[in-house]
Amino acid sequence: MGGHHTPFHVPKHHRYLSVALGTTMWFWVFYRAKKDWKTTLGFQYPWDHDHGHGHADAGHSNAGHH
Repeated sequence: MGGHHTPFHVPKHHRYLSVALGTTMWFWVFYRAKKDWKTTLGFQYPWDHDHGHGHADAGHSNAGHH
């Protein structure tokens, strides 16, 4: 019942690719966490501040936008 288990053979290029993609993913997660930590923790909401996109200008119409 206690047979010997040998792990699957994984090619080197698959291991390197998985490390590269995993590293990229974690850098992206930490980058977004740095930018959005207040929103993520509920201290600030995206609609609570103005980004200065000019939506309040008289020349722009928001008719039809939801």
